[in-house]
Amino acid sequence: KINNAMLELNTIENNQEKQLNFNLDFENTNELLKKNYRWNFSLLLFEGAFFWFGLSFVSATTMVPLFVSKLSENSLIASIIALITQSGWFLPQLFVISWIESCHKKKELVVRSGFFFERLPTYFIALSAFLSQFSTSIGLFLFIIALAWREIGTGIVAPAYQDLIAKCIPYNKRGRLLGLQCFIGTTTGAIGATLSSVLLEKFSFPFDFALNFFIAALAITISWLFVLATFEPPSTAQEIASANEASKKNTSQSIELLKEVINRDHNFRKFILVRMLLAAGTLANGFIMLAAIQHTIQPIKNTTNNLYFNLPIESNLIDSFFINVEIAADSLIKSNINNNDNNDNNNNYIDSNLNDNQLITKIQNQDTTIISDESLVGFFTTSLLFGQTCGYLFFGFLADRAGHKLSLELSALASSFAYLWVFFVKRFFQLSFFFVGISLGALEISGVLLSIEFSDFKSTSTYVGVTNSAAGFAAAVGPIIGGMIAMLFGNDSIFLFAAILEILAFILLRHIINDPRLIKKT
Repeated sequence: KINNAMLELNTIENNQEKQLNFNLDFENTNELLKKNYRWNFSLLLFEGAFFWFGLSFVSATTMVPLFVSKLSENSLIASIIALITQSGWFLPQLFVISWIESCHKKKELVVRSGFFFERLPTYFIALSAFLSQFSTSIGLFLFIIALAWREIGTGIVAPAYQDLIAKCIPYNKRGRLLGLQCFIGTTTGAIGATLSSVLLEKFSFPFDFALNFFIAALAITISWLFVLATFEPPSTAQEIASANEASKKNTSQSIELLKEVINRDHNFRKFILVRMLLAAGTLANGFIMLAAIQHTIQPIKNTTNNLYFNLPIESNLIDSFFINVEIAADSLIKSNINNNDNNDNNNNYIDSNLNDNQLITKIQNQDTTIISDESLVGFFTTSLLFGQTCGYLFFGFLADRAGHKLSLELSALASSFAYLWVFFVKRFFQLSFFFVGISLGALEISGVLLSIEFSDFKSTSTYVGVTNSAAGFAAAVGPIIGGMIAMLFGNDSIFLFAAILEILAFILLRHIINDPRLIKKT
């Protein structure tokens, strides 16, 4: 009994010593974090500005489909491109979690993988545009390979980058970082979009695209240099031990760890459900423009006019929004033209001309034209982007003070108000666009950062990867369900369905999910 008591006493002393060492490591790391906070914050702001600027020259919504359409009119090729750009970011995240967690030096991982998976393939995209003048097939093949390389690579780097932010920026400063990043990125992206459209007009194909893609590669390479200069606090002994433990796990063990995290953390499991509801609710965003078009565009006979939809492209969420707009508007226009007077002699066609600054859909008809005030549609877009910018700034600072859970609650209320406004009022659509923009701004910031706050230092990548993959799955399935509802009950029913999803997400956030920040404080 004496020997057992001595062993237990030694174990307690060893644990106390380990805890003391951990506390000392944590305090030293925290001091270094505070000391280098302004440096890291400034560098990551510049990194985001150059990264967004570069993306505007190789936009997945405008530049990519336009370039492919000049090389091939095959609808299968277009479908493959859409599949790559829409799903590439989500697919690999669950499969790289164990690899990311096995590396305790997050900056080294982001720097190496970021150059190989994001920067290098962009140079090959520029090369494919240059080679297309000699062989269309070779240029198209290289472009598809490089695009898939970059899109999937971005999904590989994303959890590691968010892990780096979690390590280099205090939890109560991350919201304003991401908010200002998105705000500045929106501005630089608009500048880049304008410049890209000028290059498309000044140079002939394919040199115009080659130059745009090369500028994109150069800009995101400059952003990579700012990541390279970021200060990463040294890893604690416990972080190193956790990384070493993760490196010994195989794929099956990693999957078991995912199941264990989901089963053990009931609060996080409920959050995954809420995040999927919020993502699925965005299915109605593209149909707001459709509803606005239906209530503002009127057929006018015996005229020759043009209709332009000016739709600036900004972020991933906005990309998805305008893809739905393009499909919705195109379907409406075709339906209206085909049903007009049953005149077989009408020469109706849709001529699409896309560039990075705007998505222009031109509808021309010799006898009957559907027209809309160009400034009105532009005003809708301005309302959306103004709301998104306000969302970035407001929720970035609010989340740092009051938590990301509150930001997501307000995001759900804003989007549900926008959908119900369209469903019941069907007027003053700029108000709906403004609140959708606010909701998207909050969702883009707090949807990511709240998942980080659920995690501990050992499993940040696991929480981020699971959350992003679940949201991506819901965002992909949501439009399919919405389309079925529209076929059965009409387009307006989509807004009611989306509003119900958002209100349900708000109720769960408000009354069932506990704020992980408050839990950690207690």
